[in-house]
Amino acid sequence: MTLVLLWLLQDMLQVLFMGFFLVPDLFFIGLLKLSIGRREVPFQWPIWAALLGGVLWDLRWTSVVGLTGAMQALVLTVSRALWDRTPSPGRTPLLWVALACSSQLALGIVRLLLWGDSSLAAFRMLLIQQLTAMPLVLIYALAVLFRGRPYDD
Repeated sequence: MTLVLLWLLQDMLQVLFMGFFLVPDLFFIGLLKLSIGRREVPFQWPIWAALLGGVLWDLRWTSVVGLTGAMQALVLTVSRALWDRTPSPGRTPLLWVALACSSQLALGIVRLLLWGDSSLAAFRMLLIQQLTAMPLVLIYALAVLFRGRPYDD
């Protein structure tokens, strides 16, 4: 249910700010939160959710159908693999922040490259998207830190 609400919020924000900047991938941040750091979540479930959410996003925003889902699934798989290969003492909120920020950047850059637009306006939209995504990632990491719960269950 949380992922559905995040997807809808991302869609509403995109409608509001269309033409100014791209909204951060709230849905992807939610998927990353559910996928990384929780042992009870099966690995395949977030991948399928990323594909479905990406296909719906592409259908809504007239992109190549499946491209966003494939990018999100690939970045989620790489992030989860890096998380799983990190020794348990190194799985900290700081690592999660690094993975989330680099994932947001990777998704934004791939979209920019696929647009084929090398103008300054496209770069500005990417920069604003990244600058709005980073506070969201940091807020989540701080919430986890102050809860006092171990980050890697």
